[in-house]
Amino acid sequence: MVSSAFVLVAALAWNEAIKALISTYVKENSGLVYQFVYAAVVTIIAVIITVRLNKIAARYKDQ
Repeated sequence: MVSSAFVLVAALAWNEAIKALISTYVKENSGLVYQFVYAAVVTIIAVIITVRLNKIAARYKDQ
């Protein structure tokens, strides 16, 4: 439960940073395009982190 709270805080902290980075390439007032680019970037980051954490967990589980 506590780790979920930390994940939420971290996600909120990264939210603005990712938005600022994307807005340098896609104008924020472009509406739907901006939202899809933002959602895609966040999804890709989440998948990469999840895969890496699963690999680490599997490595320690085997020991």
